[in-house]
Amino acid sequence: MSDQQILAQLNQLPAGLKKEVEDFISFLLFKYQSSNIDDENRVSEEKTTFSEYRAVFQNAYSMEEIDLQLNKLREEWERNSF
Repeated sequence: MSDQQILAQLNQLPAGLKKEVEDFISFLLFKYQSSNIDDENRVSEEKTTFSEYRAVFQNAYSMEEIDLQLNKLREEWERNSF
């Protein structure tokens, strides 16, 4: 739908409905701007939250090493202590 078609339909509406359209457009703009701000804040929060663990993740164990450690732990738990 082109801008001209939207304006033509808007001009056909009674004054009360034109006000509702104006309010709805304002709401949509506010919602769009709010979501952009939230997305920017969310990204910056994630960067600061996980930046302290970055070195840990870079030097993390491989999947095989993790499986080996888990198997050792399971063996200790299943071992009879009596």
